[in-house]
Amino acid sequence: MTFDRDEVEAAFRTYWQLGAVNEDWDVWCDPCFTEDVTDIEHVLGDKQGRETVRAWIKTTMADYGEI
Repeated sequence: MTFDRDEVEAAFRTYWQLGAVNEDWDVWCDPCFTEDVTDIEHVLGDKQGRETVRAWIKTTMADYGEI
């Protein structure tokens, strides 16, 4: 599977801007994850589903924003 470089760069900019820059985790989840996402987090545990990721990232970043 290949992807157009511009598409990949645009997706990364969205990921970075909404998350690391704006820290808007509710908005960040929608374009960055499918409804049935499997998020593999090697230290903090895997997550299944966008809403699970959303709940997890909001609490995690509230407690550990420096990461």
